[in-house]
Amino acid sequence: ARRQQLLRPEQVRARTLIIWGTADVAIEQATATASAEFCEDCTIRCVEGASHWIQNDEPDLSNQCIRAFLEHKAN
Repeated sequence: ARRQQLLRPEQVRARTLIIWGTADVAIEQATATASAEFCEDCTIRCVEGASHWIQNDEPDLSNQCIRAFLEHKAN
């Protein structure tokens, strides 16, 4: 039982935002989706055509996603 407890990661309790680019060759969408399973409250935003470097490829859209995520909590 102790070994299983050590191998099982705890849930992330903080609200979490994952911004994933559909042209990311480093991380597959399935990995982003699977990561969300470890979060109590996770939002995934997919950015069409963006690479792994979303903030460089689509800085305005990246900022919009982050701003909307943060403002949602404030309301």
